[in-house]
Amino acid sequence: MLFATTVRWTGDQALYHDLLPAALHALDWMDLYADADGDGYIAFEPRSSAGLRIQGWKDSRDSVVHPDGTLATLPLALVEVQAYAYAARMWMANLLELMGDHNRAAEVRAGAAILKERFNVDFWLAEEGFYAQAIEVGKGPIREVTSNPGHALLCGILTPERAAQVAARLVAPDMLSSWGVRTRSAADPNYNPMSYHNGSVWPHDNSLILWGLARSGFRDQANEIAGRLLEAASHVHLCRLPELMCGYDREPGMFDSPVPYPVSCRPQAWAAGTGLLIVQSILGLEVDAFANTLRIAPHLPPWLSTGEVRNLRVGKRRVDFRVTRAGVEVISDGGVTVQVEQ
Repeated sequence: MLFATTVRWTGDQALYHDLLPAALHALDWMDLYADADGDGYIAFEPRSSAGLRIQGWKDSRDSVVHPDGTLATLPLALVEVQAYAYAARMWMANLLELMGDHNRAAEVRAGAAILKERFNVDFWLAEEGFYAQAIEVGKGPIREVTSNPGHALLCGILTPERAAQVAARLVAPDMLSSWGVRTRSAADPNYNPMSYHNGSVWPHDNSLILWGLARSGFRDQANEIAGRLLEAASHVHLCRLPELMCGYDREPGMFDSPVPYPVSCRPQAWAAGTGLLIVQSILGLEVDAFANTLRIAPHLPPWLSTGEVRNLRVGKRRVDFRVTRAGVEVISDGGVTVQVEQ
């Protein structure tokens, strides 16, 4: 995903040819090694008792549990990992097509289509109108509502109808706190606002969710989450978002600001990247350096009237522009074709 995105933004063909063998090996790895039992999903099962039991971004021992609190059994296939695998295939297929490797692109795209079809059957929880956090390989889905499926929105693996259901649930009161989306639904029996991964709010988690909402057309929901993250930042020293916050809502006179997680890192690289995705999502920025094109599709929230971007790289060129409620003003296009969509 990162390789395909970087090449599209920079137009760096030398980088493409240099890293392409590694990227193709990564595609092969997903099929040959990550899917050990051949069921079509990337799963993990640690071979050592000394390492992490759960090998996803939520790597706490108790981050994947059943409603009754029992730990999920291994191996596990995480929902967001399957979504990343789909996006990796699709974004790579698009890049391969662009670079003239049509046969390989078609092969990769076909694998992605098979994954998407199976994913929307196996991970869907009809009673919740949401996707499972994970599947216990050979047993079935973990029937819990967590933030993990929000990552799938940016990957394009969800059907349109179900994407709308996921978007609605992510901004429902049990998921969306005063400061951002919780890692676990407040209605869940395993919810704990002071837990590392079972009710806290992670800015990086939220940034991927809101970017996915924006990419899927749910711009108002994305802006709502962005606004709450920025409100949280306004209560923190240097407006610097922490690694995570407790999942409590604002309560006047009691919790007027985010409740700090005691050992949260500040600064933290994941959290630092949040601001960039907020800007990209609100302004609807897409770059295609090979076509020498910058697309701007702004959707300003009520709390933002003006945005200005300077020195935005498109290939080897740079663009400056300003966005207001009146429209987009291109200050300097640097020779780039700027497409504005209102």
